[in-house]
Amino acid sequence: MPYKTKELRNEQERQRRANRTPEQIAREREQRCKNTRTYYRRHREEILAKLRADPKHKEKQRAAATTYRKKYLRPADYDARLASQDNLCTLCGRPFDLTRKGLKPHYDHNHKTGQWRDFVHMKCNTAIGLLDDNPELCIKAAEYLRRHQ
Repeated sequence: MPYKTKELRNEQERQRRANRTPEQIAREREQRCKNTRTYYRRHREEILAKLRADPKHKEKQRAAATTYRKKYLRPADYDARLASQDNLCTLCGRPFDLTRKGLKPHYDHNHKTGQWRDFVHMKCNTAIGLLDDNPELCIKAAEYLRRHQ
């Protein structure tokens, strides 16, 4: 259906979005995520080639690493600790991936003492944090998962 003006179309779209139910919002978000993943799978090599060719991409990677280095560790310590873990997450054992948000190395430390722990994936670090860094809760969660396999 053609619209008379761009403003009318935009207004109708705003109204449609304002009247969505939480289920519709979740469904749309899920569909966008699915579409993004599908696109990435189909165009992965293209995307990675563009990132490798883009000098700013390297700068962004360096900036992320530099943030950790400046904030928490000296550069030599950062690189040595990451290498000592063979570029693997201490919790799940999977390799770090700088192209995927949840799989980047994340500086994990004890929030009470500030003491360094290890590099873990952001997802793994979030899981620990959601369990309040409590070993007993982690054990209970593991037992629960084993019981319901």
